[in-house]
Order: sequence, then C-alpha cells, then structure tokens
Amino acid sequence: MFEEKRNHQRKSQKAEVIVNILSDSKDPTHNNDHYECSSKDISKNGVKLYGNQSFIKGSRLKLEASHRKDEDLMSLIGYVKWTTVTTENEHLTGVEFSETNSPDIGIWKGMF
Repeated sequence: MFEEKRNHQRKSQKAEVIVNILSDSKDPTHNNDHYECSSKDISKNGVKLYGNQSFIKGSRLKLEASHRKDEDLMSLIGYVKWTTVTTENEHLTGVEFSETNSPDIGIWKGMF
C-alpha cells in the first residue's frame, strides 16, 4: 500500500525554472552550473522539476522562477530530496526549500 509522505497541498502549475547548482553533494565541479527545467507540481515548501538534467540528492540549488506572467523572477534556495527517471528518459527532481527568511519565499508561500 502506498504511504503518502506529503505534508502540504500541491498545485498543478507550469513554469520555466532556471536551476543554479550552489553545491553538488558529490561532484564540486558542477558548482555554479545552471540548467533550464520546468515545474508542473508545486507546494508551499517545494517543487517537482522536470527536464533533461539529473541532480544529485542532497545538492543545494538556487531556483529562479515565476509562476505568473506579470511577476518578477523569485529566487528560492532548496535541497534535492529525491530524483527519478521516467520511461521516456525525463528526469524528475524533488526540491525542498530551505531558506525561510528570504522575501521571495514569503511571496511563494503566499500563493497557497
């Protein structure tokens, strides 16, 4: 039987996300690399990323995204909690936000 581990309500909302690796937990040569991904599933404390790039569990990421067309980019910091690859070879990454005192996280959480 499947055990639900989510603590927060999810929203199905698409956005383009720029991902900057702040610290790769296994390979420091990737620090400061950046990639483009998409998000389709967001919550108050995290986001699920979709794309062609895999990320290492435990890596610290900076995400820049806007989920509304008229908004500036929000800058959010989080850690990779899980990763998987679909049968279509698409990489899925779960990111949990870690900074609770930034202005952007307040704006983000206000969407819920």
